[in-house]
Amino acid sequence: MRSIIHYFAFLIYFAEELGNSCAQFNLGSMYKKGRGVAQDYTEAVRLFRLAATQGHAYAQFNLGCLYAKGKGVAQDYAEAVRLFRLAVAKGHAGAQYNLGLMFEKGRGVAQDDAEAVRLYRLATEQGYVKAEYRLAIMLSQEDRDNGVIFMQLLSNAAKKGNKNASYELGYIYDMGELVEQDYFKARRWYGLAAHKGHARAQSRLGYLWDVGLGGEEDEGTAKEWYTKAAEKGDIPGQFCLGNMLLQQDPKSAMFWFHKAAKRGDVLSQYNLGRGYEKGFGVTLNLAEAAKWYRLATEQGHEQAKIQLKMLEAKMLGA
Repeated sequence: MRSIIHYFAFLIYFAEELGNSCAQFNLGSMYKKGRGVAQDYTEAVRLFRLAATQGHAYAQFNLGCLYAKGKGVAQDYAEAVRLFRLAVAKGHAGAQYNLGLMFEKGRGVAQDDAEAVRLYRLATEQGYVKAEYRLAIMLSQEDRDNGVIFMQLLSNAAKKGNKNASYELGYIYDMGELVEQDYFKARRWYGLAAHKGHARAQSRLGYLWDVGLGGEEDEGTAKEWYTKAAEKGDIPGQFCLGNMLLQQDPKSAMFWFHKAAKRGDVLSQYNLGRGYEKGFGVTLNLAEAAKWYRLATEQGHEQAKIQLKMLEAKMLGA
């Protein structure tokens, strides 16, 4: 504890008294992360700005991030872009990636995929894994025939621990896109992403375990992955978990169907309608059943349309 206090005092002296940009940046980082001091984004902005004005690339990058997120300062994409450009000029890989994102999304600058790709390439050449993943995705969108380069970039990013890249590889092997369908490899890549907390990878991995694709079938393992995904708000995970629980725990099943149905999942809307119509897992409520059938019908669910018609006739005759 004493060493932290001494270090903090040292930074204050060099940052405030001597105007040292490295000390200003390091002190700003402590306030940004709440390390050794109470987290204070406003103070972090002040210190990063002092260092950025002196040309400190990491301070320019961090200040740009705070402007982009609106932390400690009013959100200002144009100012974030200006700061990222300054850091990019000094070869900062993170700034290259973030500026690439701004061009890809059209935030603070005119949308420009070509410029985004150029910046992602620069960051990728410095080993910035997130940029490698975005570059792979953008190349795939530009030209699906560019599959070899796409797979190479995606594999590199996945092997370096990028969970999004691992998920994308799992999906490619799962669906047989660009490569021969291989559920074993899909399960492997989904697994890497799932263990890193990727919700959609967790629900897809749960499904492969559920139906025995790419390996053994195990309902218990499937349920574990469905639950992880559902708790993170993944809609397919919520539906699949509800479906799995339907017979053994209808109340919990309806709970998860309701979560997914509220966010527009048509199958969950239909199942929730059935639950309310029959009083299965929820209190019988024909008006509520009609509401969910109607929502599913609006999305083209034919059976929901049939059930709604029969239910409305029943309600009129009651």
